[in-house]
Amino acid sequence: MTVITIPRPLREKLGDDGTDAFIEVINKIDIESKKGLATEAGLLLVETRLTSEIARLDEKFSGEIAKLDEKLSGEIASLKTNVSELKYDVEKINDRITDVIKWVAAMLVAQAAVIAAIVRLLSH
Repeated sequence: MTVITIPRPLREKLGDDGTDAFIEVINKIDIESKKGLATEAGLLLVETRLTSEIARLDEKFSGEIAKLDEKLSGEIASLKTNVSELKYDVEKINDRITDVIKWVAAMLVAQAAVIAAIVRLLSH
């Protein structure tokens, strides 16, 4: 508790009873003002609770992050498989288009040869 010294002119004006009453009022104000203040024990309790809650949330979030990581890894693997399958399908389609183009070119050459033969036969 803080020691309050009442200046002599104020003590003389208030008198002994007035000074005692004034000191009592100041002490009550001091006590009332400290009621709402946190104590060291209260702060330690809050710190302990917060530390516990942070640890609990950290554990919870770590588990959730691990689950998401596992799920994402599975999805990525699935996508890689799908991309590989698509590449294979595109390669097959590309091979078929190449074969069709070769056959069309061969048919054009054959048709040109047939037309040339017919023109030659008809011109003699």
